[in-house]
Amino acid sequence: MPAEQNTNRAMVLNGPDAFKMAQAIYNAVTEKTERLTRMYGNNCRIEFNDLKQLHAKLEQMSAQWQVLSRNCSIVVQYLDDNKEQFSSFERFSIYDASKTSATESVVIEYNLLIAIPGVEKPQPYKISVRALSRVAAMAKMENEMAPPPFFRLFSNYTLIVEIDYVDYSVARNMLSTFDSWVDEVELTEKPMVSDFVQSRSHHLPSFFRLIIIIFTAIGFYYSVPAVLTLKSTFIEVTQYIVLAFSGIFFFSHLAVMLGSWIETSVDNIFTLSYIHLNKGDERLVKGFEKKNRYNCVKILAGFAMLLIEAVTVSYFSERLIKLLM
Repeated sequence: MPAEQNTNRAMVLNGPDAFKMAQAIYNAVTEKTERLTRMYGNNCRIEFNDLKQLHAKLEQMSAQWQVLSRNCSIVVQYLDDNKEQFSSFERFSIYDASKTSATESVVIEYNLLIAIPGVEKPQPYKISVRALSRVAAMAKMENEMAPPPFFRLFSNYTLIVEIDYVDYSVARNMLSTFDSWVDEVELTEKPMVSDFVQSRSHHLPSFFRLIIIIFTAIGFYYSVPAVLTLKSTFIEVTQYIVLAFSGIFFFSHLAVMLGSWIETSVDNIFTLSYIHLNKGDERLVKGFEKKNRYNCVKILAGFAMLLIEAVTVSYFSERLIKLLM
């Protein structure tokens, strides 16, 4: 009886390009590609010149390989749910900047067919760049009556890069080009209210109530010798206690109202990150800059009123008690 032969065979790849060859073989057999994604949370101002610079960087990057074919498409999504598509960057370069609808996002997609040295079959690469306008997203969610804290849960990223690749080293080279471009994009100024304060703004009403309760209690405590004596009757003592607790309740409730007012103003201040391609973008950004300044004024006014309240209950408690009794 003839011996059973093992027909399983294994291919062993050696050398510095072994991993690259393995990826090429995997793609040839399965026709699948891997995906590399990077998301950026920079608060940036993206203009047409920035997109033009990105296109130039990608053209320069692809010059190091033998590119057999390439194409580029751009999709501009507007706030009014309309969109505009361009089949090449040359067509996008004659973009009409007089449009009055603000830009919500710009998606640039590149498809490259690259002949890698040492690899027989050309490899396809797909690069997708999505730029998002946080200002346009805020305007859209305002129309849908979404609260500011809810918006912050979904507005962490302003730039998303996705690369479908065969060779990981090529994809990493492409990604470094985007890192370089992002570093060159102009950043917007951060408002006076930090993310740390905004993430804890819901504690402001309780904190202000506690402060006012302390000031009010101290004020009424030091007013006792001027209002009550050893000869004070039970009715007078009772009146004082009722007025003291009523004052604490009233002024602490007023502090909660001021704290809630300041909390809302703090939450409504945003770091502006946007795309500036047309007149609509310019108008939208100016509107949000005006809102930020208005909310800053409201915060300062709220703190001023809180300070006046604290001074009032601390230094005028005696006069208030005498006036009411």
